[in-house]
Amino acid sequence: MILWDLYDSNLNNTHKTVSKEEDIPDNYYHLALEIWIINSNGELLLLRNTIDYSKRYPGNWCCIGGNLQSGEDTESSIRRIIKEKIGLSSSYSIDSISNPIKRDPYKYAYITCFIHADIDINHIVFEDNDSMEAKFVNKEKLIKMCNNGEIAYYLISRIKQEIIQYVK
Repeated sequence: MILWDLYDSNLNNTHKTVSKEEDIPDNYYHLALEIWIINSNGELLLLRNTIDYSKRYPGNWCCIGGNLQSGEDTESSIRRIIKEKIGLSSSYSIDSISNPIKRDPYKYAYITCFIHADIDINHIVFEDNDSMEAKFVNKEKLIKMCNNGEIAYYLISRIKQEIIQYVK
């Protein structure tokens, strides 16, 4: 059973947990990661979600995402999620990790992480079957994808306000 730590409204760990199958109680949050990988050409890695309508944002392009499990620190969670999502456990440097930002009313706070790595798309394996395709995009293509509705809608404002500055 996967457990998540619960955080209060100030994002302090309450040392209480909830299973991922349970609803998050009111006035509590769990932590999620948005992992953005940028290659040496300044291009951003995007993953396309499977077209499975029982899951969120089917067919949309997203970053690598996942949730911190109970007791994990951010760095070990990043490494686990990258391994689970794209099958890579090679060495890479984690360049920056933001402070959590609450996303109400969804009862989670997301942490934005930037990693610089040259990943060969041909070596990506979608181990969890949540994604079906990966590609690197430049700034022009990223903006076009946002404007065309190809990117999961919840990411578009963050991309345009924060992420775009890291892409060439």
